[in-house]
Amino acid sequence: MFKRIISSLVILAVFASLSLAKAKDFGPLTIDVPSGWKILRANDSTIVISTLDETKALRVDAGRLDGRTLEEVAQAAAKEMNGTKPRYDKKTGTYRFRGMLESMYEMNIIVRGFENSDVVVRIFWAADGASISKKQVESILNSLRVR
Repeated sequence: MFKRIISSLVILAVFASLSLAKAKDFGPLTIDVPSGWKILRANDSTIVISTLDETKALRVDAGRLDGRTLEEVAQAAAKEMNGTKPRYDKKTGTYRFRGMLESMYEMNIIVRGFENSDVVVRIFWAADGASISKKQVESILNSLRVR
């Protein structure tokens, strides 16, 4: 009986933590801001979220394909940021590369499109050791949806 109660409490805690993510609209998108994170800045095309202590941050820029392919957008972004050659990830349907943000900060970048939509996003986070885990990035990436 006691084990059942503890198991039930653990399950409730997991679901409660999942439900604490806050949805935030910006531009044509909605993003789920994870529990323990906050919005630093948001406008019609960009949102920057960080951990509450601001030791980790992630930036999402929204734009349009404007007749270009996702690969062309990724290549242009890599060139603009003096980045490495974008690699296509079949599993996630994204292009990934490293580049320089504002010529000062080495960043990991993901370029992602959305099915049946002209919307494209570029997602940036620091390439250093204090970076966000791959699991956190994928969770935030998967929370993005076109409104």
